[in-house]
Amino acid sequence: MHDYILTYSPTPISFKEHRNKVILTDKQAKVYTNPNNDPKGNWRTIPLTAQAGHATKDQYYEIQAPGEKIFTPPPGRCWGIAEATFKKYREEGRIYFGRDNNSQPNLIRYLYEVEGITPWTWWPHEEVGNTDESKEELYAILGKETGFDTPKPSRLLDRIIHIATKKNDNILDYFAGSGTTGHAVINLNRQDNGNRKYILVEQGEYFDTVLKPRIQKVVYSADWKDGKAAAPETGISHAFKVLKLENHEDTLNNLQLRRTAQQEDLLDTLPQSAREDYLLR
Repeated sequence: MHDYILTYSPTPISFKEHRNKVILTDKQAKVYTNPNNDPKGNWRTIPLTAQAGHATKDQYYEIQAPGEKIFTPPPGRCWGIAEATFKKYREEGRIYFGRDNNSQPNLIRYLYEVEGITPWTWWPHEEVGNTDESKEELYAILGKETGFDTPKPSRLLDRIIHIATKKNDNILDYFAGSGTTGHAVINLNRQDNGNRKYILVEQGEYFDTVLKPRIQKVVYSADWKDGKAAAPETGISHAFKVLKLENHEDTLNNLQLRRTAQQEDLLDTLPQSAREDYLLR
């Protein structure tokens, strides 16, 4: 019931600092509410305490709630913000003491401030798709006779590329399959006006029947049904090259030698060894 995606970075600390956050789903955004009609919009509370491993002395202080109850950090923990910052947030009305104004203090975080959530290791299919969805997606673009039974959902590649890249990065997929990576890059560029580029490598026969026409179609329209464009107004300006690489044996086999009669006569005058050497070079 599970698939696994192995990821790595040659600079893991830098990657952790610069990775993009995952955009909140509608379900996750519903956690933010506005029970007090706050003019700043929906909000939720965030615990104000933190582990005390690297705490400084200004993270230990007493907090008195409006109901006059006194709070200090529990054993082994500290306040997550310095006292000066706490006072600033309290003046701004960003500290919540519960409905009774006498409960454990929490920090208010507004929905408009949230760029997304930190990626974690469990991605439910409701967010990134599954095998059935990926097949239906490919069928919608190319019809059911694709001859390709193992596509990946574009939503899965959307998330991976969104987390790991910036708007002008290059993305390489050297086992391109049905072209889902290219599809995802085009989707993201369409959504955020990015200029990401992709390189897809594939040696299967379905390159010409699945991968290439898929890329052509998703450029023309973001949505398809039964092989027909459902949203041609979403087409974007796009260009790609197709490069065919041959190995040495392929090149020799594909050579077509064309010589004039005079050239052929000259070759016939050469010894056999010299003639073979000439042809090989």
